[in-house]
Amino acid sequence: MHCTWDPHKNQINIAKHGLDFTDAARLFDLPDHLILEEFDETPNEASEDRIRSIGPIAQGTIIVVSVDREDGETIHLISARFATPLERRRYANLIAGV
Repeated sequence: MHCTWDPHKNQINIAKHGLDFTDAARLFDLPDHLILEEFDETPNEASEDRIRSIGPIAQGTIIVVSVDREDGETIHLISARFATPLERRRYANLIAGV
């Protein structure tokens, strides 16, 4: 998969969450990332289904919100942040099958 993002939004994300989209994009190369939910944040004709995913990268467990582009090959990153302790525990339980 190929990941894209808005460079300005990436700078905002780094300032707010300390996580660069370049690092967050690695999540989608890992087999142990999970899709938590799909949701439509802006219900209108032009809306896109957003996807919330979780998984580990070198810096820690992260949550990424993205959209799949129509070409089926591209993921567009919207936001990325480090998971909370509760989210990390839930992720660990999901991976363990608990």
